[in-house]
Amino acid sequence: MCVISSRYEYYYGVMMLEKRPIIIAFEGHDGVGKTTQSLLLDARCKSAGFSCERVKMPNNTGAIGTITMKLVSFMTNSGLALNFPNAFNVFHFMNKLSFQKNYLDESTKNVIIFDRWKMSASVYGQAMGASISLNERLSSKLAEPDLSIVLVSRRRRHEGDMLDTNDDLQKSVMSLYTERACHDDRIFIIDSDASIMDVHKKIIDAVTAKTSLNL
Repeated sequence: MCVISSRYEYYYGVMMLEKRPIIIAFEGHDGVGKTTQSLLLDARCKSAGFSCERVKMPNNTGAIGTITMKLVSFMTNSGLALNFPNAFNVFHFMNKLSFQKNYLDESTKNVIIFDRWKMSASVYGQAMGASISLNERLSSKLAEPDLSIVLVSRRRRHEGDMLDTNDDLQKSVMSLYTERACHDDRIFIIDSDASIMDVHKKIIDAVTAKTSLNL
C-alpha cells in the first residue's frame, strides 16, 4: 500500500514533485494527552494497513541530535531557555533538522506521527522572545506537517519542567497556537478534557478530512 504526501518544490525555476510520508504532528503542553492520543493514532494507522512511525521530539537521532537533545533538556529543566531564548531556539530546531536529515528525508513509511514537531519550536521561541527573523529562517527548513493537532486542557498541571510550569509563558504559547489555527486550516485545536475515545474520534475525523488516509 503506497500512501504519500505530495509537495511542489521549485529548483532553479523548475517545479518538482516531492514525495514523502504523511506527517501528523501533535502539539500542546505536557499532560494534555499527546502521548496517549499519538499512540492510539499510531495503532489505528497500523491496523488499517499503513506503515507508521511515532516519534517523540526532541530526538537523539544522529550525533547532532544526541548533543542538541541534551542541550534542550538541560536548558528546559534549568530555566536557562527563558534567559537565552535564541540559543534555545537554535538547539531546538537543530535537533529537529538532524532528525529530518538522518531519518525523515529517507523514510519509506506511509505515516510519521510526531509528538511535537515544527510548530512547538516556533511557538515557544516566539513566546520566549527569540528573534522573529531567526525563528522564521529555522522554521522554513523543516518539513511542513499535513496536519497539526493542538491538544488543550483547562486542567493545567503545575508540575514538570521550568517552561511547562510557567503560567504566563503557557498563556502566550496557547494564544499563538490559537492565532495560527485561525490562519491555517491544517491546524486543529481539540479539547482533550473529553474522554480519551471521544478525543480520539475527533482526531480521526480531522485526519480523514485533511489527509488521504482512510481510517
